[in-house]
Amino acid sequence: MTEDEFSDYAHSAVHELMELNERYHQQFKIGDYARWFYDLEKGTLTFSDHGVPHVVATVQAIGSFSTRTSSWLWSWANESIPKEMSNALLAVREFGQKNSIPKLTQEYWEGTEDDGWEMSAIAARLLGAKGVYRCPGESGFLFLLLTDIYLVQ
Repeated sequence: MTEDEFSDYAHSAVHELMELNERYHQQFKIGDYARWFYDLEKGTLTFSDHGVPHVVATVQAIGSFSTRTSSWLWSWANESIPKEMSNALLAVREFGQKNSIPKLTQEYWEGTEDDGWEMSAIAARLLGAKGVYRCPGESGFLFLLLTDIYLVQ
């Protein structure tokens, strides 16, 4: 895949992700809940109010963007992420190897938060995700791929 082809591919994937995210935000009223919590051991992201869960998503970790080092780290290369929560992302790496796309195969590289969204959009497209959620932290963001999402009864 040429650089221009990859740019076009990534651009369209970002727009697809924007639509997916808008859809799940509207359907599940994500902005209405006071708290969110991810549990990488269980593979879940929960949205709640006053300790009562309302929406749960099953997740895979995509990668993280560090605001301290302005860098991207794929989840499959991050030792602090359980392998079960990153195994699906190996398909993205394989796609990168097959199409000679360094950003999809290099474990760690300098970038921007927009690169994190772009990598997440590509992962969402390749893995048929329901959306992506960006979890802020002290030193950056963890991007989670939503593989399923449902209301808690």
